[in-house]
Amino acid sequence: MFDLSINNETVLDNFDILAVQGMQYVQVQEFELEVETNEILLDFGTVKDKPILSGLEIIQIK
Repeated sequence: MFDLSINNETVLDNFDILAVQGMQYVQVQEFELEVETNEILLDFGTVKDKPILSGLEIIQIK
């Protein structure tokens, strides 16, 4: 269980991947944000155990 903030905005709060899908399935989360500084800050906050990130894709939308 963990929290995720992107550019200081919480996008996942107490996220429990096991409760959502379990470990046998792919879990995809999508977030849209505006980037003004050409930087994206990801902050994982531990609630219980360690956060899991297996992949990351960033797509620029014009």
